[in-house]
Amino acid sequence: MGVYENSMKLVRRLSSNSSRSEEQLQRGRSSDSFSRVNGNDKVAKLVDDEKREAGRVGWDVYWKYLTSAYGAWFMFLILAVQVVAQALSLCADFWFSHETSLVSFNGGILILVYALLSMGSWVLTFARAFLTALFGLKATQAFYERMLSSIFRALMSF
Repeated sequence: MGVYENSMKLVRRLSSNSSRSEEQLQRGRSSDSFSRVNGNDKVAKLVDDEKREAGRVGWDVYWKYLTSAYGAWFMFLILAVQVVAQALSLCADFWFSHETSLVSFNGGILILVYALLSMGSWVLTFARAFLTALFGLKATQAFYERMLSSIFRALMSF
């Protein structure tokens, strides 16, 4: 609360000294902080300097993004749906290859099994795309709301 109190003292002082010229007001403000509290060299910062990090983005940032929407279980659900869809696609290709390599095969059963495996793969691929889009929208919304609330709670100076 010390920074807030110092900034409020400054606002009261500036509003009470309306006879000061614009030049005196500009000299009273320092470049890296809001302004001086009183005539001496005591300076109160309203906003801290931003810290900058260099290097690669850590895995914890990615993990926060992946789990921000529905938690870690949702990511595993999307992964499981993808794995099963790929497995069904491979089974369909294997089935077609295996059955056509035989000397005699039943065409009706070949087409029926191949169609069912392909349809299952298609349905799960669609489900994966839908879940991924749902995750992307929810994660983006969660990040936006957190950033917006941080901006609204930040100290401001005019």
